[in-house]
Amino acid sequence: MSDQGKANYEAYREFTHGRSLVSGDSIPEWDGLPHEIQAAWNAGADAVEAWLADAPVDEDAPGNEPEPVTQYALVELMGHAQVTGTWRETVLCGRPMLEITRLDVAERRVQLVGPESVYRLTPLTEAEAMHVTRFARAALTRATTVQDVEDDIDSWGDDDSEDGQ
Repeated sequence: MSDQGKANYEAYREFTHGRSLVSGDSIPEWDGLPHEIQAAWNAGADAVEAWLADAPVDEDAPGNEPEPVTQYALVELMGHAQVTGTWRETVLCGRPMLEITRLDVAERRVQLVGPESVYRLTPLTEAEAMHVTRFARAALTRATTVQDVEDDIDSWGDDDSEDGQ
């Protein structure tokens, strides 16, 4: 027998202050109920459990958010800082922020940035992000703008060398 039937009955009994809502008579505690009535409460609890298992999921309900899609990008920030990583929108202290998990540093540090600090965000595939990450120091040293890096990205695969350079 389900313990949920007992829990439901005891909640009903507490809510009604130990009185039947139909007759107004006093109702017994769980252990004082005939087995048939206990079985009925258990059957009701089992039916609710089965219904919940088959119930459609409300996609908009809290906790039912879809897993975030990993998005890679080259992010140019005000002050000429450029970082490569995955990004997502988040909130900090009630303010929208861009959370960047940096791939261009060894410890994969998370950096929170206010959207007003973003000059440009260039979406990348995972392969492009990894390529930029591997060659970031060299590419950014010779690059004067993000357009130079984008031109480098566009030229990958133009030759048959292993690293595209």
